[in-house]
Amino acid sequence: MQRILVTGANRGLGLEFTRQLLARGDRVLAACRHPGKALPLTELSAAYPGHLHVLPLELDKERSIAEAAREAAAPARPRPAHGAGTTSGSRPGSAGRCCPRRRTNR
Repeated sequence: MQRILVTGANRGLGLEFTRQLLARGDRVLAACRHPGKALPLTELSAAYPGHLHVLPLELDKERSIAEAAREAAAPARPRPAHGAGTTSGSRPGSAGRCCPRRRTNR
């Protein structure tokens, strides 16, 4: 069992990551802009008591990031799983290279 932080967890890939991680028994910190409006996360929280913690996070605001980091702070550091802005070319350690360069035959 791992403790994983998922950004953009209220819909799309982030929500699906959250569902699958919970189903395999992981503990998930689900971050999104407006947790009060994230009905699917509320339902998952009821279905997986003690395994899902929903917290507010706006990645473009330093204050929001700092508050989320404080709230998520615990002895076991969560492994991030970013649902927002993920591309098929992303892989661990590829920060700054999320958008592969196009090659042209000139």
